[in-house]
Amino acid sequence: MSELEDFLARTLQRHAQATTGVRNGDATAIIEMLSTRDPVTLFPAAQPAKRGWAEVSQAFQRVASLYSKRHAGHLRPRRRRRQRRPRLRGRL
Repeated sequence: MSELEDFLARTLQRHAQATTGVRNGDATAIIEMLSTRDPVTLFPAAQPAKRGWAEVSQAFQRVASLYSKRHAGHLRPRRRRRQRRPRLRGRL
């Protein structure tokens, strides 16, 4: 394994563990992976953009606190329903 492949494997594993931590209510590991030097910016989907280390780290802590209040059963992915194709009637 090359140095780059080794780095990527370690980083992806660390990121996967950190995001699992967030889903379990603990944002510590993901926050430790982030740069603390400005400019730090976060563009989350469900809230306004955050700028600066304080706002970004608080945003991750807030998301983790929301997950920590949920039961694990709420985090199961939903199956997508197949969309039915409209039936054509009559002659074309």
